[in-house]
Amino acid sequence: MGDFHLKPPIGARLNPYHPLARGLVGSWLFNERGGLIARDSSGHGNHGTLVGGPTWERGALNFDGTIANTRVDLGTTAFLHAGVPFTVLASVNLTSYVNSYPGICRLKTNDIQNWELFLSDQNGYEPISFGSAGGAWVRLSQDLVGNGPFGDLTIAVTYNGRGSTDAGNFRLYRDGGGVPLKAGGTFASDSSTSAIGIEGGNEWNGLITYLHIYYGRAFSSAEVARFNESPYEMFEPPPPSPYYYRDLNTIRQRIVTAFGARMKGILIASGFSTNLGQSVYEWLEIPLQGTDPITLTCREGGHVTTVHTIGRHKHTLTMQVVILIPSAATPATVRKAIADVIKAVGTDVTWSTLAQDTSVGTDEEIEIEHAGRKVAGVGLKFAIEYTTAPYDPYTAA
Repeated sequence: MGDFHLKPPIGARLNPYHPLARGLVGSWLFNERGGLIARDSSGHGNHGTLVGGPTWERGALNFDGTIANTRVDLGTTAFLHAGVPFTVLASVNLTSYVNSYPGICRLKTNDIQNWELFLSDQNGYEPISFGSAGGAWVRLSQDLVGNGPFGDLTIAVTYNGRGSTDAGNFRLYRDGGGVPLKAGGTFASDSSTSAIGIEGGNEWNGLITYLHIYYGRAFSSAEVARFNESPYEMFEPPPPSPYYYRDLNTIRQRIVTAFGARMKGILIASGFSTNLGQSVYEWLEIPLQGTDPITLTCREGGHVTTVHTIGRHKHTLTMQVVILIPSAATPATVRKAIADVIKAVGTDVTWSTLAQDTSVGTDEEIEIEHAGRKVAGVGLKFAIEYTTAPYDPYTAA
């Protein structure tokens, strides 16, 4: 089965039939290694945005608790509902208590104030607490000695959904094992957003390796133990095709994304001669009809890497653009479409400083075969040159 303690690479897919996949609505593995996006691997698209400068380190996200509001912002998605079972699992490493209640996460609900998971070194609080201002909170009674660092710590909280939110309906686990709980009063929480690395105004200080949220499912003790032993076994390797395996944070992918956005900006209202931007695709496999508008497809056509100078690798990324004109069109219409694409690319040939230059290929095609038949159209190629640090596709050089 392999070593499932090894974190899967970005692009790994959730196996929906795996026992640990059912009910998973949020899964942040922090395996991106760079960029400002923390991807949700659950398939629900709850991607987070890094705010305040968390940094990527050792397959985890490192939070500086001295920076106000540093976090991963998950927006206004409601992950939990009162009366519905749930499970929250996290792997963390607290460096020190620079805040009194360093927060691992806050999770918005649709009916009571946010649930929050945090550590504390304050009198009257236990080291691990989970709860909400709209319901009771539960606390781990086993003490954590000193102010850290504590090493790697895994935490699981389950709620059975049986009506009241008192401590009797919760279980809290540390490092896969159940621990005694203490019930307490409520604590204030006034935020309407979900986030990782913060509760209230108390930022996390240290590493968070993963966070998983299951909705409609309270893990059993055996399931918690299994997850703690193999936290990534429900994921499969990404497929080999580069068009499905997209790392959002490499320089290459950022250029590809910017290229597509630039093509979608080709609109008469933006000063162009056509509305090509209204019909832009990466792949278009269905036959075009005579009533369809002028259509554009753009995708990667190739990539070459060479050693440029000591300390840098030089890359040439080829972008293929195909303009499809399914209905009868005058030569003037074709020329306008070509001009619009070249004009759009030429507005910034460095793609916001990601690249050094962009050049237009000379092998322009006038007749295009699409979906088994020839249509009027034009094929263009653009060569985008950029450099990175050696063997590091995430850092421009």
